[in-house]
Amino acid sequence: MTYYKEYFEKLEREGKIFEKAEEIAKIVKKRASTIVQHFKVFLCGSYVKGSYTLSSDLDILIVAENIPKRLRFEYYYT
Repeated sequence: MTYYKEYFEKLEREGKIFEKAEEIAKIVKKRASTIVQHFKVFLCGSYVKGSYTLSSDLDILIVAENIPKRLRFEYYYT
């Protein structure tokens, strides 16, 4: 949804993306549950290592079975 994309971009601009990492992961989990049934969502990368900087991105990994061949992503990585 456009709201989430705008929200994530606002957090990124304000340098607050890592303050809201857990909240963002929950949003991703909720959205993923509308597409697949059995899955796990992981925060990973510099956030988990504690070595992120203001120029870092937030890495989120979704592991799932039976992923539909065509998925439409509203928010792309940078």
